[in-house]
Amino acid sequence: YHITNAFYIRQDNNDRFDVPKLKYIKSAFEIPMEYLRHGDVYKLVIEYTDDNNINPICKYKSDLKFVAQLPSKHDNFLNFKRISIFVLFCLALILLCIVVKWSLFSSKALESIKKVLFSDYRRSPIIQNLKKSSFSLPNQEINTLYTPLEVLEDPYEFPRQNIEIKKVLGVGAFGEVYYAKAYNLNGISGFTMVAVKLLREGAPKEEQTDFLAEIKMFKNIGVHKNVVKFLGCVTKSQPYMTIMELVANGALKEYLLKLREIWIKNKDRRLFFPDDMDEKLLKMSDPKESDYIMRFDADVQTPLLSDIGSRPEPVLDHRELENFALQIATGMAYLEKIPVVHRDLAARNILITKEKILKISDFGMSRCGPYVNRHFKKVPLRWMAIEAIEQFKTDSKSDVWSFGVLLWEIGTLGAFPYENIPNDLILQALKSGARLSRPEICTDDLYTLMRRCWIENPKDRPTFADIVEDFNAKKHVYVDFNRVNPNYVFPPTDPK
Repeated sequence: YHITNAFYIRQDNNDRFDVPKLKYIKSAFEIPMEYLRHGDVYKLVIEYTDDNNINPICKYKSDLKFVAQLPSKHDNFLNFKRISIFVLFCLALILLCIVVKWSLFSSKALESIKKVLFSDYRRSPIIQNLKKSSFSLPNQEINTLYTPLEVLEDPYEFPRQNIEIKKVLGVGAFGEVYYAKAYNLNGISGFTMVAVKLLREGAPKEEQTDFLAEIKMFKNIGVHKNVVKFLGCVTKSQPYMTIMELVANGALKEYLLKLREIWIKNKDRRLFFPDDMDEKLLKMSDPKESDYIMRFDADVQTPLLSDIGSRPEPVLDHRELENFALQIATGMAYLEKIPVVHRDLAARNILITKEKILKISDFGMSRCGPYVNRHFKKVPLRWMAIEAIEQFKTDSKSDVWSFGVLLWEIGTLGAFPYENIPNDLILQALKSGARLSRPEICTDDLYTLMRRCWIENPKDRPTFADIVEDFNAKKHVYVDFNRVNPNYVFPPTDPK
């Protein structure tokens, strides 16, 4: 803050006295008033600007009334004695804090603590120092039209020294993801296990901007069971950090590949049906009530620390896969309302808890609302809609296209889309009408939904709300392992 003018007015005759020069003492200032008379009422006026305000013409003004009480020599001595005792007490308290903190934190953490102790950006220094004035203020009046606004503290900003990095969980586009301990997170005493995305050192300005944009978007998302939870961030100094809910039980892609291994083992052991089985027995029967889509309990909690690193038990059950599709659609329907465009929806970016609750993650490419990409970066080409590849335009309908590909990944137990088409021919193939073929375990109902997601005109595709309603309303089996011939070979999981 920068003071531009200061003066005081005697109330009985409106005489004005300018303050020629303020004396600054550390973070406070002294206002010399040479023309005070004991017992008279005065009004002090201070005009100033905010150096952090981007608008140079924005000025603030504060005024208050006071009764001048001129101290006697005895009062001066008592005041000096009181101030000396107070200063000595503060010095002793600060020294004690430094000794305690030194034993708990590194030297870099101490530097951050000093900044917090000796700089209070949340309140106007002018108001603070006026409150500390020794004047008697029986009729204090503040002009609310000129009272400076308090700077609100970001509730998501978290102290860097309260994070203890443990080990790497994975590598992302901006840097590495660690699992870590966060001390006193959201008022919870002790340590909370979290996932921390750390922007790599020396990241270019563009990556720093994208990283901060991702954090800003997370603050708009809120909380949903099927979306990984944003817990906090570190943005006051570099390297920047994003603090997320820890879901360390692997991704859906890994789970699907485990199911594929189980399928292969069961096929080799002839646990499905022998080659000489009567063909009539291979016909599908009408689905029973138990074959309908399995609903999930909304109150199941995120796994505890003891579950970190463990993997959910894979089960070859069509109801479970249908439930997975419903969970993902439900999470995306929530994002669709905000609106947030994910832009990288795929099985690799869906985390799974030990209780098999799916959580949409990896929002590094996400944006709020429709978005036109002007930067040429690596993109998930085989999961992208035609308009996203050709015109760089993305919205919730382009996420619907990606969801159709994700359904295909589930139906093929983790296969690689368009494995026979090179990258430079993907767009040409899609525009000519080529689409992924129906997986063997998918019924016609589910493949029809996939095809609706892949309609070329985005307006003709369903919304995620439509998809959730479709899953909830229809009494059909969408995935059925019983219809798969044991000699069937699932598409490859890696590009040729």
